[in-house]
Amino acid sequence: MSDQNEISKIQEHLIKSEKMANLGALVAGFAHEISTPIGLGVTGMSHFMSETRKLRKLFDSQEMTQKDFERYLNDAEKTADIVYTNLISSKNIIQSFKRVSVDQSSEAKREFNLYEYIDEIILSLHNKLKHTNIEVQNRVDREIDLDSYAGSFAQIFTNLIMNSLIHGFTQNEVGTITISAKESSKGIEINYRDNGMGISTENIERIYEPFFTTKADDGGSGLGMQIIHRLVTEHLKGDIGVKSILGEGVSFSMIIPKEIV
Repeated sequence: MSDQNEISKIQEHLIKSEKMANLGALVAGFAHEISTPIGLGVTGMSHFMSETRKLRKLFDSQEMTQKDFERYLNDAEKTADIVYTNLISSKNIIQSFKRVSVDQSSEAKREFNLYEYIDEIILSLHNKLKHTNIEVQNRVDREIDLDSYAGSFAQIFTNLIMNSLIHGFTQNEVGTITISAKESSKGIEINYRDNGMGISTENIERIYEPFFTTKADDGGSGLGMQIIHRLVTEHLKGDIGVKSILGEGVSFSMIIPKEIV
């Protein structure tokens, strides 16, 4: 086996390992995220059942007044709103988890709307984002439909967002991540940008090198950007470029074909 083939084999293994790590984090985040709305829904239903039993006792003993019934109706309406809102929240979290997790564990190509899928990726990272002051803005053209590898998109944008959270901003810093995309004669032009601390010229030149990281002491593997580059250029048959100015954030520009044959 040639050295190049061996390197390619190692890179594929690293991508799969990173994918499984992302899935593990996604599952942990999902379990934590889903527990809140379900817990609130259970609490709401428990309260509703308790109030209904109280009203039943009053009714059976012929002691129920119009005021008792009006109070119960007002309370039931508020409780129903709380339970319904949390059920919808649970449904959205589950749907997002199902799509993103299935895509990340599969090599299958499928059709999907890019705007909606970016929304699902952002939602799948809510457990990480809610502990920060970072807003992620989805400004993707809503009309972009792709026939491509959704799992690669999930891995790319999960890594980019996590890189921004780890490298781009200090703890409790207020910041913005913006993801935009439009269709052109070149294909789908995607831009990922954060307004964090940026990357030095020296480090920009090494950003795609395997194992290069400025956060080795904090557990950084230095594989994230190398995997992103490989996914964009090889799996999605596209191109990626990066620009940054220290103190003004970083911007990644990608051109991806709309359909991979």
